[in-house]
Order: sequence, then C-alpha cells, then structure tokens
Amino acid sequence: NTIKEIWHGKPYNKIRKTHVSKNRKCLKPCNRCNFGID
Repeated sequence: NTIKEIWHGKPYNKIRKTHVSKNRKCLKPCNRCNFGID
C-alpha cells in the first residue's frame, strides 16, 4: 500500500471522523492528549 492509500483507508478515515465529532476520548493514544481541550 502507498501512504496515500493508507491515509485514505477505512482505519484512518474512522480516526478522522472520530476526531471531528469531538470523540477523541474514545481513541488511544488520543485520549491521553491535552491538545484541543477547552
């Protein structure tokens, strides 16, 4: 797979959608990051 294929694949799209919907706390290691917390 190319980087482009991986970046636009199902797993990364799911991660992006989770971030956009403000559900980062459901992802590891994102649930430990303070970035973007108001």
